[in-house]
Amino acid sequence: MSNSWQTFQRLSGSERWLLVQVLLLLPTIALGLRCFGLKRLYTTLPKRGTTGYILPTSEPSLASLLRTAQMVQIAARRGLYRANCLQQSLCLWWILQRQGISTDLRIGVRKGEQLDAHAWVEYRGTVLNDRPDIAQEFSPFTDIALPLKTFAAQDSID
Repeated sequence: MSNSWQTFQRLSGSERWLLVQVLLLLPTIALGLRCFGLKRLYTTLPKRGTTGYILPTSEPSLASLLRTAQMVQIAARRGLYRANCLQQSLCLWWILQRQGISTDLRIGVRKGEQLDAHAWVEYRGTVLNDRPDIAQEFSPFTDIALPLKTFAAQDSID
């Protein structure tokens, strides 16, 4: 526990604030998925907290996007709520949307002994919260009946 606290203290103030937000957002998204389903939550999330949108003054750096994705992963692994890939991806996607950064939520499937699904987030074709080659392992959907963005993704719901 003290190692986690020391790591938290080494984060910048903005990273700490982001981590706290994600720790609260992940269980909220999980509850939203359970109560409303993916389609309704996906179409509703961008409308929530629109006053918090920040228009980027310049192109975001890939390093900052990857750091945000890392904060979501840390919260999902070390927080009180252990989020699956869909919950983590929705959280990351929404946070970046609120920052005015357009990303794509991807969901894909693979067939083995059973059908597996997985979710991830891409920024201009670059995977932010998973392996770069994840779309080769999971076949992303090319079309889903969701009104926002292309929803080609992989979502192995853990």
